[in-house]
Parts: sequence; C-alpha cells; structure tokens
Amino acid sequence: MRIITNIVLFLLPFAVFFAYAHVANRRRAIDGGDPLRTPWYWLVIAGLGLAIAGFVFMRLTADPHQGCYVRAYVDANGKTVDGHFTDDPNHPDCGKP
Repeated sequence: MRIITNIVLFLLPFAVFFAYAHVANRRRAIDGGDPLRTPWYWLVIAGLGLAIAGFVFMRLTADPHQGCYVRAYVDANGKTVDGHFTDDPNHPDCGKP
C-alpha cells in the first residue's frame, strides 16, 4: 500500500499539469493567447505542496517504533532473521554505541 501511495503522490502533479495543459490548449484555441505563457511558478508550488503533504501523510500513518532496533542477522540454523524492533532492554543491540 505504501508503494502505491508513493507512486500516486509522484504522478499526481503530472496528471494535474496534463489536465491543465488540455484546458489551456482549448482556451488558447478559442482566445488565440500566447502558447509560451505557462504557470510554472504555480505548478512548482503545487508539486512542493503535494510532496510536503505526502511526507506528512506518511509520518502520520507510519507505525511508531518502540524499543531498540535489532539488526538483521543469520541465526545458528543458517536462516536470515530480518531487522526488527525489540522491547528487551537486555538485548545486545540495545546497548549504547
């Protein structure tokens, strides 16, 4: 779900721009306006606003991590154990660096 959200947030400014370009081209055909006048300032502001909103959204929906981080390692049976958070204060990875 997080990957889909990132992709949608990335593509959203492009979709808005193409929708705007379509409307502007129709208006230019009617008004005979200058085709080089585009609202780059507002497009950049909209893109930055969406990026910041995406960061805020991801931060608010992320799982809060408790405890200390245990690095990924290979156990005695040869299986890889993914990195994870633990609440065990006696774990060797929970010591001071």
